[in-house]
Amino acid sequence: MKIIFFLLISFTIAAQQQFDAKIDSAFANAKKGVQWSFSHIPDSKKTLNHDLIVGDKLVSSTKLYKEYTGVKVVSEGYFESISVSITVYKSYSNLVSEGYIRKADLEFIKR
Repeated sequence: MKIIFFLLISFTIAAQQQFDAKIDSAFANAKKGVQWSFSHIPDSKKTLNHDLIVGDKLVSSTKLYKEYTGVKVVSEGYFESISVSITVYKSYSNLVSEGYIRKADLEFIKR
């Protein structure tokens, strides 16, 4: 009886570890979408929608919204049947200090 209980626990732990690995992969794909959005902040548009596709598979779907004091990025990462959503807010001053935009372009981007 103890052996059956031990095997049942082992299978449950292995299944949980596989599930966690899939969630981590979906989270990593969502982060790729966030990084892509910060690197491609549009000059003239208020919003930007973009899908990252690798090898005929949707990796992430991102939406960037320009706000008065910064940007909001909503990125949804996918791995197999799992999706993870991340929402990130960055001020324009942080975007300049982190090198995503130049200070000279700041007034043009805020429009």
